[in-house]
Amino acid sequence: MPKVSVIIPTYNRAWCLQKAIDSILDQTYQDFEVLIIDDGSTDKTKAIVANHSAPVRYYYQENRGFCAALNAGIERANGEYISFLNSDDVLLKDALRSGVEFMNNHPEIGFVYGQGQHVDISGRSLFVKKSVLFKDSCIADGTELVRELLFCFRVEINGMIVRRECFKKVGKFPENCRFAGESPWLVRLAKEYRFGYIAEPFTIVLHHPGQLMWRCDPKGAEAGYLAALAEIFEDPVLGERFRSLKDRTYSTYYQWIAGHAYGKDMTMARRYLRKALLTCPQSSLKAEGFGIIYLYLKSFVPERQREAIRGFKRRLSSLRTA
Repeated sequence: MPKVSVIIPTYNRAWCLQKAIDSILDQTYQDFEVLIIDDGSTDKTKAIVANHSAPVRYYYQENRGFCAALNAGIERANGEYISFLNSDDVLLKDALRSGVEFMNNHPEIGFVYGQGQHVDISGRSLFVKKSVLFKDSCIADGTELVRELLFCFRVEINGMIVRRECFKKVGKFPENCRFAGESPWLVRLAKEYRFGYIAEPFTIVLHHPGQLMWRCDPKGAEAGYLAALAEIFEDPVLGERFRSLKDRTYSTYYQWIAGHAYGKDMTMARRYLRKALLTCPQSSLKAEGFGIIYLYLKSFVPERQREAIRGFKRRLSSLRTA
C-alpha cells in the first residue's frame, strides 16, 4: 500500500497534463500512487496517460465537475495520506517529502499545506500565495484556518496532504458546487482538526485563459461560496467566534461572486455588488466601497464600449512604458 495517493482531476488538459504527472514522478519522496481522474475529456488526455504504467492509474468518468472528480479519486485511493494536484500545475520536487515528514512528526494534525508559486504562461513569477496569518511554518488550531478564509482565499488545496481518516469524519467534496467546492469542505475539515502550515512553496500554479477560475459558471461559484458562509456562520461555535466579522465577510464573498459573474451575467453581478455594499455600508466611504460602486456603474456600459476603454488603457500603458 502506498503512503500517499496523489489525485489529479483533469478536463481537456492534454496540453499540460504530462508536466503535472512528471512533477510527481520526479519527487524526492517516492512512496506514492498517482490517480488521474478524467472528467469527460474530449482531447488526447487518455493517450497521454496511456504512456504510463504503475504507479500511475487512469480513470474516466462522464463530466460531473471538479469536486466529483476529486471524490472519484478519494474513493479509489489506497494511500494513508491523500494529496491533490491540478492538472495544469506542477508539484515542486521536495513537496511530498516535506509534507509527509511533517505529518509523520505531528500525528496530532489532520492535514498540512504549503504555499503556491503563481506564474503566467511564459513562466514569469506573478506572486506567492501564502498565509496572511503565519510567517513561519507552524501548527495551529483549525479555527485559525477559518479565520484565514474570511477575507482572502490563501489556503492552497493544491499540494495539500490530508490523512485518509479525515474524509470519514468530514465527508467528501460537495458535488453540487462545481466551483469553490473546496471552500465549505475546508471549513468542515478545520472544525475537526488542527493543521500544519509549511512556509515554502509546494506547487507552481499556472495562470492561463483556460484556467477554471476564469471559465467557471457564476452559479457554481455562488453555490460554493454561499455554502462556505453557511458552514461558518450557521455553526454555533464558529458563528459566535466570528460574529463581529460576519457583515464584512459576507460583503467580501458577495464581491467574489460578483467578480465571477461580471461580463457573463451582469444582472447577477449587479445583484451581488448591491448586496456587498448593503451588507457592509460603512465600506462605501472607503476605497473598497468606491471600487464596488465603480464596478456597479460600469456594468451598465455595453460590452463594446467597455472593450474600447480597455483597449485605450492598454495603449496608454504601452506609451508610458515605451
